[in-house]
Amino acid sequence: MSNRIFSHDAYKNLLDQTVTEIVRLSKLKGGEYAGDTDRLANFRRNGEQLDLPMEKCWAVYYNKHHDAVMQYIRDLSTGKGRQRLEPLGGRIDDMIVYLILFKAMLVERGEHELPTPSRFPDPSQSAKSLSRFSDPSQSAKSLSRFSEAGLNSEENLPDSTD
Repeated sequence: MSNRIFSHDAYKNLLDQTVTEIVRLSKLKGGEYAGDTDRLANFRRNGEQLDLPMEKCWAVYYNKHHDAVMQYIRDLSTGKGRQRLEPLGGRIDDMIVYLILFKAMLVERGEHELPTPSRFPDPSQSAKSLSRFSDPSQSAKSLSRFSEAGLNSEENLPDSTD
């Protein structure tokens, strides 16, 4: 096992650089492929020409990049070196853009709403809400609510032998 680490600062820098690149790519490629009005126009247009839903057209574009990443992973496993015409990091950035475009398709179909609150709580708020567990009086209140609801901690826990 390696002693290398990828620090939180390095990850934050990578994240910031990636977000900047995704915004840049979205603007440049969006206009080039879709025009100025409908960001999903190229998927719709190709779908109409081929009598396919736009999601299938999207999958072809996305999978081109996914296939290149998977080939890289297979090459790592076998030790094979290969010249790559497009840097792998660029393919990953393109995949992120395509995933956001797919998310736009979900929004359009009503299967995803915008804006949505973050799935992950603000760490400062999490610390506040978790602090009650270090306060015995708050823990006692929580246990009391379980008892009032007829929940016994031992009776209602799943059997660990399953």
